[in-house]
Amino acid sequence: MWSSSNAKNSELTRRVESGQRSAVTLAQLNEAISTLNQTIRSSAASTKAETLEVVAGQIEKLAKQTNAAIDSLARSGSASPAIFSDDYPKEGISYTVQRGDTVAGIAKKLGAKSQDIINANKIADPSRIQVGQTLFIPGGK
Repeated sequence: MWSSSNAKNSELTRRVESGQRSAVTLAQLNEAISTLNQTIRSSAASTKAETLEVVAGQIEKLAKQTNAAIDSLARSGSASPAIFSDDYPKEGISYTVQRGDTVAGIAKKLGAKSQDIINANKIADPSRIQVGQTLFIPGGK
């Protein structure tokens, strides 16, 4: 398709350089534009298909990695992911964890429920709170 257009362009260039004048009809110009538009659309479709192929490959690779990670977790016997409730008081105070604190101890000291603290802060393992960690204490005083 391009070679035909290139040949026509070369012929026209040769004629102009040799002093020959050639009139181009509106129909010829429209045909050339139509051919060029068709070539551009074809190229765009090809590029789109190539891009989709690359993306599909990347998604497949990520899916395999995700499945491998899930399988690994299943084989290791890890606990299932924690599910947190939104059913806790939305008013409360902030508290910075001190050395020796536990969720239960903080709850008792501040007049809150341990489960509310766990849910509000999405604490997967209450035994692993960190000194200096700031917690929201729902209903705390």
